[in-house]
Amino acid sequence: MEPYSDVVPLGSNCKNTHNVRRVFGFSTAFPIDWFISPLGGLLGAIDAGMDPDLVYRSENLVADHGPDGRISNIRNDRFGFHHIHDFPSVGGSFAEDWRDHVKKARDRFAHAASNWVGLDRPGRRILFVRYAIPGGRFVDRAEDLAALMPTLRRAFRYAEIDAVIVNAPVPEPRLRHLRVSERPEYMVGYQGDEEAWSAAFEGAGYRSLRHGTLADGASGGHEATAPAETSPAR
Repeated sequence: MEPYSDVVPLGSNCKNTHNVRRVFGFSTAFPIDWFISPLGGLLGAIDAGMDPDLVYRSENLVADHGPDGRISNIRNDRFGFHHIHDFPSVGGSFAEDWRDHVKKARDRFAHAASNWVGLDRPGRRILFVRYAIPGGRFVDRAEDLAALMPTLRRAFRYAEIDAVIVNAPVPEPRLRHLRVSERPEYMVGYQGDEEAWSAAFEGAGYRSLRHGTLADGASGGHEATAPAETSPAR
């Protein structure tokens, strides 16, 4: 298998972004790096072209309040994104003037979205990595996992693409799968169990190559070519 030219985190939270960046040695910003991102909403955002005006449209942004009346969460009501790192917080709650910071957050997202769009060029080989939400209200549903590759193919018509799901709650034959077995004491927080993440990628043949070539999935549990359903799109 030829090495991937780019590795792109696809949520569902900042633990995935932190570890994918760390393992593969890059710092390029992509649109949902620091969101909590339910997969169904993510698919909608991809089909919408990662449009910053839709993501940060005023009527789409909702503040949730806790029992103490303070703002506990800011979310996009259209796509379901939780903007946990976009806005200032005070004492564990979001600042009341968070709407004054929407333009700055929107501009950051627009820059990251331009990086996303810029990847779709002939000769690029992109690996998308999704850390699945395993259960609860925002679980990665089977139908959404099945729709992931078709959705990515609509967005990336020139680059070759592949996708791997970390800890998927249900198997999806058209996707690659990776199991990260985190030790319980390391599961909380954005860093997660870094040792377990590194071991999973490297044990599956995704080598941690720094400064240029990012990944090679040709050995250690991954086939040298992807199954027909997940063959790279052109």
